[in-house]
Amino acid sequence: MNEETLRITRVESQVKVRLAPSVNGRENNPVKKATYAEVADRARSVRAILEERGIRLHQDSTLGKLLRDAENLVKDLDEGKKYDSTRRAIIAMHANRIAEAIIEVRADPAAYLCLERIAKKNVDLSLRLCSQGKDHLWELVLLSFCRNHGLSAKLVDPPDIIIDLAGVNHPVACKKVYSEKSVEAQMRKGVKQLSAQSFIGGIVAFNLDDLTPEDVILEGLTYNETSDFLAKLNAAFIERHRRLFEKYVKEGRCDGVLISTTVLAGLKLADTHFNTMTQTMLWTLSSANAGTRARMSALQMAFDGETDY
Repeated sequence: MNEETLRITRVESQVKVRLAPSVNGRENNPVKKATYAEVADRARSVRAILEERGIRLHQDSTLGKLLRDAENLVKDLDEGKKYDSTRRAIIAMHANRIAEAIIEVRADPAAYLCLERIAKKNVDLSLRLCSQGKDHLWELVLLSFCRNHGLSAKLVDPPDIIIDLAGVNHPVACKKVYSEKSVEAQMRKGVKQLSAQSFIGGIVAFNLDDLTPEDVILEGLTYNETSDFLAKLNAAFIERHRRLFEKYVKEGRCDGVLISTTVLAGLKLADTHFNTMTQTMLWTLSSANAGTRARMSALQMAFDGETDY
């Protein structure tokens, strides 16, 4: 093997959680869950945040409709209205994912552009279409992911995110992939962003959500089974574009790549049937220079929860 693949799994059940151990072949509930009422509260918080930032949220925008649907879930349930349980779960999980990302940066001045694009552009996570809203949402989701793993991270344009690794700025360029044909161009743009302010190293972070089937819930038995399936999807993407990634690492123009895929999953043996599941991988060459290996190892350790920065 001439590469090193570092895998990090994050499992969610509407909110960020860690994987609980199995008991008698049946998986326990994840550590945290969210009720429909909690999702509705987060939706209201998003409205307040956008208002505080002076960002107009049109009621018929994608985000406006999603927040309204999320807020109405509890009311509809209380009134006994008939509602497709699967569609209700999709609304709640999508609304919660977006709300989490926005709430993370509620006081961050650098987040204004991201929030404005998310509010005004299409952020329907069930549809497979190019969107500046989803591009900027990916930046906030990854920022939150880094912070939740103990890393000091901030929005800086360019590149997109800066992570403090033991006092050294480590740049991250975020790229949403809507087509396999666009990967080379996205990688080239990402590497250019990494070098914009004379940073050393850095990673290009690809989100593959829009390469999965549209408006589909992945059916599985357990968290581990579904996580393994997503890991294989990420690994296959790396294999398909290995030469491209190797080229930039060998040239010293980046440290490697981060690959992340999130899907909605229905798990038959889990205590919580509907879940949002994310599988994230870091990749670099095992033959990369010592600086690259050290920086990627530091990221891996943080994502694995072995150290804080």
